[in-house]
Amino acid sequence: MGRGGFCSDVTVTIDIVELGSDEGVVDIVFTVFNPNSFDVTVENIEVITVASKDIQVGYMKINGGVISAYNSRDFNGSFVIDFHECNPNVLN
Repeated sequence: MGRGGFCSDVTVTIDIVELGSDEGVVDIVFTVFNPNSFDVTVENIEVITVASKDIQVGYMKINGGVISAYNSRDFNGSFVIDFHECNPNVLN
């Protein structure tokens, strides 16, 4: 965010819904506030989760949408993290 000279507040909430030895399920919510007097469009939000040795274990894409002036909008989704026999102690 920030392209075009505007600022916005983004809050991210991540909930681990389920966690096992081989995989986990994650719910994620991006709350975006538009403090501008004009509408803002958010596009192609991607969440990529990697474990040790930069192995991708999770991916989610949210299409986005329009946030009207002086309003907030939530963008959310769920995805599965597959540990691929990696050590799930650290996720980025």
